[in-house]
Amino acid sequence: MSFSLKYKSFAFTIRPRQGVTDDQIKTVTKYCKNHCTYYHVITEKDAEQLHLHVGMFLKEPRARNKINEEVFRHKCFKDLDSQERPCQLNGTKIMYNRDWVNKYCDKEDNTVVIASNLPELHHIDHFFPSKEEQDKAKAKAALNNAADKRMCRLEQMWYECRDPGVEVNYTNVAHFYSDMMYCTRVLRVIHCPRKLSQQIHSLVRYINKKKNFEPIDYYGKELAFQ
Repeated sequence: MSFSLKYKSFAFTIRPRQGVTDDQIKTVTKYCKNHCTYYHVITEKDAEQLHLHVGMFLKEPRARNKINEEVFRHKCFKDLDSQERPCQLNGTKIMYNRDWVNKYCDKEDNTVVIASNLPELHHIDHFFPSKEEQDKAKAKAALNNAADKRMCRLEQMWYECRDPGVEVNYTNVAHFYSDMMYCTRVLRVIHCPRKLSQQIHSLVRYINKKKNFEPIDYYGKELAFQ
């Protein structure tokens, strides 16, 4: 799975502890005007609560980390502390539909429109990711957030490679492992039968989200399948 998926619609909020600065507002606004076909930049509240909301519809698709790199590399963001910076970077989101625009075009919280270039809303629909792109983005987010990335990726591979409705049981998952190791060859071959059996059982439990642990004889009849 690619880790540099590119999209054309993003939204983020800049909310430093001491309030967003004039330089930060100018930097983001300039970026939008240079790189976006359409954009909407507003501030809300004031003083230390002043923050910036940004919606971008890019001329060319970009990866989320590229947006962060290009926007937050500027000097005016260097003062973000070790807690603010990751929060800011993680706050950059892909826009999947008009909800963000509808929400932030109609607020009454000391809102000031800094810069806005939006067409009639139906003209922005082609900027949003397709259903397939949205599924890829959700899968990537799940993988990034998973405590056990290997198991999460195996679960994703199962759903990508198996037909809908196939029961998640020992025999079917064993065939899945065999296919992935010996035919498509995208998994390393597990030579030890006991270790392979353990991994098959673990993946069955992982996909089925088993809560209760059941002791298993890894050399019992479940190991035999056709």
